[in-house]
Amino acid sequence: MNLLTLWDFIVIIRLILVDTCPFNLNYHFDKGNIYNFVFFRGVDVILSIGVLWNSIQSYEEECLVDISKNAEILGVYNINLDEKFDSFVRDIYKHDESIAQWKIDKKLETLNSYENKNVTILFLNVNVNKTIYHKGKKREVYINSERLKNSLRNKYSKKILNYFPDNIFHMTDDENEFEKIYPIIISYLNEYNQQVDIGVQRIRKGC
Repeated sequence: MNLLTLWDFIVIIRLILVDTCPFNLNYHFDKGNIYNFVFFRGVDVILSIGVLWNSIQSYEEECLVDISKNAEILGVYNINLDEKFDSFVRDIYKHDESIAQWKIDKKLETLNSYENKNVTILFLNVNVNKTIYHKGKKREVYINSERLKNSLRNKYSKKILNYFPDNIFHMTDDENEFEKIYPIIISYLNEYNQQVDIGVQRIRKGC
């Protein structure tokens, strides 16, 4: 009997997971575009969106190296938001009930002190297996995701002007936040003619 090829094995596992997972997955999947399965219980990798704000653009390459030590970078997209910068920032945080409005206003104030309005959007695979209760957000968060964000903020807060908490790097905390942010990110990338090719077309909660 012939042994299964790697591709055969991947297809079988995919069919099992899609049929039994507690989320409905709908994404591009072919031999030339194989990505980690995300958003079903029992796996330890989730897909996340990261944003390097304009405050840190002069250190972008260094940031990417640091991020790659803790996550797999699937895609990097640079856009100059110009007059739509404020709208983008507010759109990113409009679903986040854990952040007060005055903090968003202050973040915008500090980010607008930079002349450039460039942001770098990242799609990341992040290993997650443990959670911790976040007092500020009043919910469980993944330890590795928090560690990644905090390591960048701690390192680069000393290198930029007008630092304010979280005006260096933003990243989705979990599957729910990803679902809310993903269409917003895609709409801006499409508007600026950035073709997204990371293997994910739509992820919708509920099977």
